[in-house]
Amino acid sequence: IVLSVTIDGEKHQITYEGTPRLEDAQDEVNIYTTLDGDVVADLSDHYMLYECYGDYYDFGYYNWMFIISPNSGSGDCFQLDIITGYNDKESGFAGEYVASDYLAKWSFIPGWTNMSQLLCSWYFTADQSELAPFRDGKMSIKDNGDGTLTVDIEAYDDRRNKITGHWTGVPQEYEQ
Repeated sequence: IVLSVTIDGEKHQITYEGTPRLEDAQDEVNIYTTLDGDVVADLSDHYMLYECYGDYYDFGYYNWMFIISPNSGSGDCFQLDIITGYNDKESGFAGEYVASDYLAKWSFIPGWTNMSQLLCSWYFTADQSELAPFRDGKMSIKDNGDGTLTVDIEAYDDRRNKITGHWTGVPQEYEQ
């Protein structure tokens, strides 16, 4: 087996000789979603909190986390961990994003867990009776020029359920 890859213009090659041992890893795949089908999230009475983590992943581009939650305390929620194409906080986080399993500019990081903690990008209800990690999809964040943002999300969970949401409002910076 020969693996050839080019990284930053430099070619690398690895050769494996021997009898490969292939196994079905299907039994090792964890499915976290509790959804039974597609979801169109109702974000009509929600707020958005955001926080800048700077170049958290030491990748050269700024990382932001944001949550869209219901004002009433019950309903649909989104949590997104994004990497912009900017290397400063002042440029903000408006842009077009796609899900990426590796660090990439203009991407959001798929959801995963650390014990019972939901990390990176997820859909969930406020009472966490429903939850789904984002595994694929796209998202746009548009600066409307009047202090408001419009966020459009089209994501897919680990069972390929489609999860969509649309939010417009004035985002609030998270203050610790």
